[in-house]
Amino acid sequence: MRRTCSPPWAPDLIEPIDLLSLPAGPPQVVGREAGFALKVLRPTADAESIPPGQGQVLIVLEGTARIEEAADDDAKVVHTARHDRAADLPAGSLWLVANDARWTLTGDAVVLAISTSVPRQLRRLDDLPAIARGRPHMAPRQLFTNEMVRVELVAARGRLPFRGWVPYDHTTPKVEFALILRGSFRARVGGESQMLSAGSLLRVPPDTPHNFRARGRGTSIGIVISALMERREADVPVERDHVRGFTPFGRG
Repeated sequence: MRRTCSPPWAPDLIEPIDLLSLPAGPPQVVGREAGFALKVLRPTADAESIPPGQGQVLIVLEGTARIEEAADDDAKVVHTARHDRAADLPAGSLWLVANDARWTLTGDAVVLAISTSVPRQLRRLDDLPAIARGRPHMAPRQLFTNEMVRVELVAARGRLPFRGWVPYDHTTPKVEFALILRGSFRARVGGESQMLSAGSLLRVPPDTPHNFRARGRGTSIGIVISALMERREADVPVERDHVRGFTPFGRG
C-alpha cells in the first residue's frame, strides 16, 4: 500500500510514503530524527535563494533541477576556501550543499532534502545510477555521513538468488529510512510485507525485524538513511521565556 503524507508527519509511521504523489507547495517534512530532517522539495523557475544555515543532502527523484550555490560573504567563520558552484541535476543525482552556502534550487523536479550538517570540503556531486550500473548486486556503499546520519547506496537484481541489500530478517538499534530510487523492492517489516516502487520512502523503527528483496528483471536501486543518534523528547515543554536573552557571550 502506498500513501501520500499529510501534515503533521507522524514519527511512528510505518506505512510507505509515495513522495512523487505529494502535492506541489512549500517543503514538506516526511521524516525527522535527532540531527536531521527529511523534506520533499518541488522547485520552481523563480525560487528564492536560501540563506546559509543548515547543510543539505539533495537527492533528485524525478525531473531535472538546477542548483546554484554561492559562498556568503557575510559568514562569520570561514574554515576553507569557498567558491560559487552550479550544476544541472538529473534524476538520480546527489548534491551536497555546505552549511555556509547561500543556495537556490530551480527547475521541474521532485527532490528529497536531508537537512543536516554538511562541511564545505566534501565532494559535491554523485551520479547514483552510474555508480550502480553494471553491478548485479552491491552491498551498502557510503555516500555521506556525519555524527547524526549516514546515507548509503544499495543495488540488487530480482532474478538473482541473493535478491536484496539484506534479504534476511535483521534489526538496527536506531531508525532507518529506505528510499527507492529505481525499480522495486519487497519490504518485510515487523512480519508484514509491502511492495515499494520508485519514489517510495519507508521508515523502519528501531529494533524491528525487517528485510528487503529486489523485484523485477533490471537492477533496483535504493538509498538507506540511518539515524546515528537517539531522538530524545524534552521532559518539560520549552517556553519562549526560558531562552529569551540567551547568548554564548553573556546575558542579552
